[in-house]
Amino acid sequence: MRITGSQFLDEMGAVLRLHSDNSVIAAVALTERQAGPPAYAHGGALAALIDEAMGAAAHLSGSRVVAVHLSFDYKHPVPLGVTVQITGKIESKDGRKVFTLGSVTLPDGTVAVTGRGIFVEAPQFFDGEPPFEFAVVPDVS
Repeated sequence: MRITGSQFLDEMGAVLRLHSDNSVIAAVALTERQAGPPAYAHGGALAALIDEAMGAAAHLSGSRVVAVHLSFDYKHPVPLGVTVQITGKIESKDGRKVFTLGSVTLPDGTVAVTGRGIFVEAPQFFDGEPPFEFAVVPDVS
């Protein structure tokens, strides 16, 4: 299932897909618009993509949440123009809190960035609107 509705992700060139294990995955190649050091992705762009994937996983579980804590560990640089995999998933839930995990993985399987998030229920920010609009597309693994 393809997840649409995020203008931010559209502008980054990322298409999120919901997988059967309820993780959210996107393939994206970052460009000069997301550059940090020469020829490499900006850490903030990578963090934002992981945030979106983790938040989408939380929303797709039925929670209307906002992020209250995000942390990232940068393990390897991410070259521009290389298609990487962005992943977000729910680790656990505790009352109003949703704990998430995310990552950026290079084509050779190397995990370049890991992320953890805490999101809390905050339906007042969504005015009754669904956070994402869904459209069915073939799932790619």
